[in-house]
Amino acid sequence: MRRALRGFAFALGIVGSSSIFADDCKPIIHDLMTSESVKHGDTVVTLVSMNVNGTASHSTMDVKLGWSSHALQASGVPADALVGTGKQLFNDRVANGAQPFDVAKPDDIQLQVTNEPLVTFTLLTWNKGKISFTPTCDGGLLHGWSAPGQTYYILQFTKKEPIR
Repeated sequence: MRRALRGFAFALGIVGSSSIFADDCKPIIHDLMTSESVKHGDTVVTLVSMNVNGTASHSTMDVKLGWSSHALQASGVPADALVGTGKQLFNDRVANGAQPFDVAKPDDIQLQVTNEPLVTFTLLTWNKGKISFTPTCDGGLLHGWSAPGQTYYILQFTKKEPIR
């Protein structure tokens, strides 16, 4: 199953063929945390997830990352964390009987990335449950399993371009 998902991600161009020789995530996260785009709130994370436990569903969301605020730190978010919230859309939530990824039925998610490296999702719509994983890195992407054989997450970091 793991090989099939990595093959799927490779076919989509999300994960490169060098994944077997994955990079250490710490330099990638360090570069991300010290980048000017994060300092100015211009870093966007695109998340794709594939759930293989039970049904094969997919989700996507974009999150604008910034530094952890004092209020978030008071609620337990580490001071060195990059944090953002976003709307997660799912292919099994359908609009008008045919359109997947219904924008009227999102889940609110908080994404947190730390130096450890650790990626944590807080399910704001669902009792603030948490999902964490230690990512593997490849070609600037962070990816990994929430638990073996359950949900595979891929995160891509880009600089938000200004609207002209």
